[in-house]
Amino acid sequence: MSSPTRSAGGQAPPPPASRTVARVLVPLAILGTAIALLAITGARAFERLPEVRVTPVALIPSQGRATGGTSTADDAGTVQAPGWIEPAPFATELRALRDGTIAEVRVLEGASVARGDVIALLEHAAEEIALAEAEATLSARQREASASAGLADLAARSVEIAADSGDRLHAAEAAAAEARMLADRLPADLAAAEAELAEARDLLDTRKALIAPGGATEGEVRRLGLRVASLAARVEALRVEMPSRRARAEALASSVEIARRARESLIAERTALGEARRMEAKVAAELAEALAARDRAALALRRSEIRAPHAGTILSRSAVVGARAGLEGEPIALLYDPTSLQVRCDVPAKDAAFLAIGLAAEIRADALPDRVLEGVVERLVPLGDLQKNTVQCKVRIVDPPAELRADMLVRVKIRARGTGGSAQRETVAIPVRALLADESAPTRGSSGEVLVVIPEPGAVRIARRAVVVGSLRANGWIEIDEGLVGGDRVVLPDEAVDGTPSTSIATLATTLDGARATPREVHLGDPYESTVEDAGDGSDVDGRGDGAGDGEERAS
Repeated sequence: MSSPTRSAGGQAPPPPASRTVARVLVPLAILGTAIALLAITGARAFERLPEVRVTPVALIPSQGRATGGTSTADDAGTVQAPGWIEPAPFATELRALRDGTIAEVRVLEGASVARGDVIALLEHAAEEIALAEAEATLSARQREASASAGLADLAARSVEIAADSGDRLHAAEAAAAEARMLADRLPADLAAAEAELAEARDLLDTRKALIAPGGATEGEVRRLGLRVASLAARVEALRVEMPSRRARAEALASSVEIARRARESLIAERTALGEARRMEAKVAAELAEALAARDRAALALRRSEIRAPHAGTILSRSAVVGARAGLEGEPIALLYDPTSLQVRCDVPAKDAAFLAIGLAAEIRADALPDRVLEGVVERLVPLGDLQKNTVQCKVRIVDPPAELRADMLVRVKIRARGTGGSAQRETVAIPVRALLADESAPTRGSSGEVLVVIPEPGAVRIARRAVVVGSLRANGWIEIDEGLVGGDRVVLPDEAVDGTPSTSIATLATTLDGARATPREVHLGDPYESTVEDAGDGSDVDGRGDGAGDGEERAS
């Protein structure tokens, strides 16, 4: 049986037309669309930039005050600038010095507070409990310290006693030796006394027998009788003394043994003293730790109160009851001194040279239209604002009135440094033909645009830049009050040269705006600044007599 997909002749039928479209026409359409988009988006990359003329801006003395700027140095030698009032030197942030939940807020915006007034309270029940526990622990440690000090004193006394036992041992040994000697000599003394008594009795009996025959006298017999009685008393005394001498010798021997044992216990007493001292030191350390813990608990409880560090007025308040507070996040409130205020001014960078610390200033506020406040330039901020092309200065308000509030807008006029009322200020100027103005004859303070050449890494870029024009100068030059600075280069319109048609600046703007080129394709030359005088007498604006400004360069 033949397959149903084959024809009767055995060949496969042709594929349907839809499959051919999907496999061939759709990819071709996608490829064509991609090529078209690439051609459209990359066409400018293959275009050759037209040859243009580039000129640096010129620096010239300004003819006067420009109305289009935010502030200028005018002919009277003053610099004017807007500003706003702020605390001097800054507001004080009131923060909780520990993390916690706000339980009470006692101030609102504008409230006057004295130093030490409570601004807000944190929840502090746990801190009160912690303080009570710390105080109880401290009391127990104090009792332990007292007991350990008593034990140490007792151990020290025992050591002193044990240390004296050495001298007592020597004395006891000497006394015991003497007592033993006396006790040992007593029997001999008794025997000698008994022998002498016997001899005296025998002689007495012999003399008594010789009285009758006249061989002895009665006086001799009495004297012998007395001697016998004396010797008998001595013998009796020696017999009685013998037990007491033995008892004394035994007692002194016991004293020697006691003194010897006391001396042997000196090491143990010193060991006990060392242990008592260590225990005393340990308890003292625990006491100090308990004291520190008590102080920490008391500090945490005190920090439940956020107090004002100085007198002043609440500038703002961000705290509410129930909110979390601590060192991180928003402050509870801002506090400032209303008697110490300053104005923060944004002065154009071109007027920064006229500023100096200590210059007098006049301050006017819309809230006080009939008053002129005195001020003094207190501080010049060294870091400028590149986006606004301004520098910031701080003007202290002398005796600020009570009506002033922070963030009020004011106008400040600063007496410029070293002008003496005849200051001259440099400004930039460009040829009028480089200006893309809304009017055929631009007027002072009107807006316009120029094409500037901006160097970039490995390339340059041509872009539009908005400017504010100033006074019209001679020889087709015009001052630019805002938008350009010294060193900038602007593109000039192409003029008819050797029959070549001229190209207007508007046409160049359409062609070149946003275009990029390598340094080989666009030759910029070296920048310079032209110092020119007023060209009202018909001389060239750069004072060199070439009529076109030597700063023009050709670039392709």
